[in-house]
This record gives sequence, structure tokens and C-alpha cells, in this order.
Amino acid sequence: MTLQIKKNILKKGLDIVGKSVSSKNIIPIISYVLFSVKEGKLSISANNLDSSIVTTVEDGRASDGFKATVEFKKLNDVVSKLSGDEITMWEQGGMMEIVSGKNKFKLKTLPVEDFPDAPVKNELIFSIETSKLLKSIAYTSFATSTEAIKPALTALSIKLMDGKMEAVGTNGHRLAMITQDIDFKGEEQLLIPATSLTEVARLANLIKPDKISFYRSRKNIVIEVGGTVYTTRTIEANYPNYNAVIRNDIAEGIVINRQELFQEIQVVDTVDADVLKLSLKNGTLGVSAENKEDNAVAEGSIWLEYKGEPIEAEFNIKYLTDMLRNVTMDKFSIDMRNEGATIIYGADYKYLLMPLKG
Repeated sequence: MTLQIKKNILKKGLDIVGKSVSSKNIIPIISYVLFSVKEGKLSISANNLDSSIVTTVEDGRASDGFKATVEFKKLNDVVSKLSGDEITMWEQGGMMEIVSGKNKFKLKTLPVEDFPDAPVKNELIFSIETSKLLKSIAYTSFATSTEAIKPALTALSIKLMDGKMEAVGTNGHRLAMITQDIDFKGEEQLLIPATSLTEVARLANLIKPDKISFYRSRKNIVIEVGGTVYTTRTIEANYPNYNAVIRNDIAEGIVINRQELFQEIQVVDTVDADVLKLSLKNGTLGVSAENKEDNAVAEGSIWLEYKGEPIEAEFNIKYLTDMLRNVTMDKFSIDMRNEGATIIYGADYKYLLMPLKG
């Protein structure tokens, strides 16, 4: 059987599934993609055993029953370099033959029955507008941990309550939380790897669906992004009780321009700082950075309305710049104290930053 497809359509399909292809050769088949035609629709699948993806491709012309695997990296390289607009593919004798214009390639295939099955979506949990989900992921995922020793901290907590979704990310030293309105009844909490939700955001930016839906499938979450179905595991662990560390008496009135603070920090970080100090005093927010290894120091300040007692705190500079880079509010408020966490907050958003000690 022969598959005919436009180069740009095939390349987009490969771009969509590429992040779920394994780069490790523990099991050769997971470095391959599966092509399958059913009911006149072509799908391309990838599965690295931790996550899987199936995307439906437009304008793939082949009869039902076409099914073949081919190594992703080599195929992607071939498609990227072809000069022709049309590609014809067929399997013969354990090889995938690819013809486009004056070029012809042969790539090894593996048995389709060796390709792992993708989990099947069962119960719909919730659907959310794409723009809201993208905002939730961008505003929280940067605060999670990358250390597998504490699996819960590598996840985003997605807590669903009547009419609300609360997304939280933390690594134990900082915490980001955003609350948004959604159409949901009941109560549910999901722990989904932050890396998986970052991949969902990438897919959403490629595919641009209006809504994204989450389904349950045993210990997996099946996420439908337009005509693409992405599956990832959930994390089975106890998530920290973050409400216990959020003060109920958050101070009001100190408003900061995000871009102004970000620019000032970038200026003082010229010394390649590891420590950032913020100092509140009458009329100003002092911003100073220190590279302790080189004894290099840089200082700056921005004007703001503050008439209280002097307050200062030292932070990991990366933790603050991460927030300023990803949270795109024009202005936010700050509650900084000489002891305890600093809380940066805006409409439906809170960011807790623990000070450095000693």
C-alpha cells in the first residue's frame, strides 16, 4: 500500500509527535513512529512508555489498512531536506521507501505489532479554554522541582473545585499559584508532571484549539488537544499542604511595575549574581546583587509609594527572575517582611518566595 502526502503536512505531524519519541535505544521501537490509516484518516503515533501521542494528519492519501513504522530521527531529517512538495511512501521487504521529486530513500522498518498501544480515554474529567490552561501552565510550571527524589514537587497540582481550577507549582523554596474560573462541578485533584503540561502547552501553540479536554485512563491522563491525543502518567504522591504556608493577612498597597523591576534586576545581575537583596524604605525599593565568590556587588533602586518601616530580604536571584520572566502582569503587589516568605500577588495569582538564611 502507498501513502501520498504533502511535505509540509507530514513535517507538521512529525513536529507534533517528536517530543514523545524516545532518544534512548533501550527498546528500539520507541524511537520509531507509527503510521496508520483507518476510515480514511492518517494518524502518526509516538510512544516513549512515559508519554504517548497520536495526531490525525490532514491530506494523507492512502487506503484503509496502511500501517508501518519508521525511525523518527532519520525520517524527520529526510523530510526536512527534501526539495519536492509531494512525498510518496510505501513499505517493502522491511524497508520504507520514500520518493519525492528526484530523491529516493530507503529506511528500516520494525513490525507494527511491536509498537506499544496508547491508553484509551475513558471518563471526561474537565475541559478548559486553551488560553486559560496556557496561562496556568506558564504562571506555575517554572516553580516546580526537576529532582526526581521528590516526585510530587515535579508535578503541577491541578485542584478542581466548583467553578474553579487552582494550579500550583512548588519546589519547597518557592510556590506559584493561579486560580481561574472553569465549568466544573465537584472536587478533584490531579498531580501531572510539569514537563508533560509544558508539552501540552507546546502542542496547543502548534495546533491552536479553542479548548483542551482531560480524560481519565487508569493511572494516566489523556489530554485532547484538537485532533491530537497526548497521554501522560499521573504522579501518585502526597502534595504539600500549600494553604498552610500562605498568610491570611497579606499586606496591601505596595504596587510594583513588573517590567521596571525586571530591568533593574537585569542591570545589577551584570555581576553574575547568586544573591539578590530587596530593601524597602521610604519612597524606594533598593535592588542589589552580589556575586559572593568574586566579592562583586551592584546596586540600583526604583521609586514606589512606601512609607513603612525599613524591610529587607535576600533571595536566590533565579527564583525571582523566573517569576518576572513568566508572569506577564503589568503590575503586581508585594508583601515583604523581615521574617517569613515574601508574597508577590496580582489578580488570582500568588507567588511565595522564601528568603535565604545566613
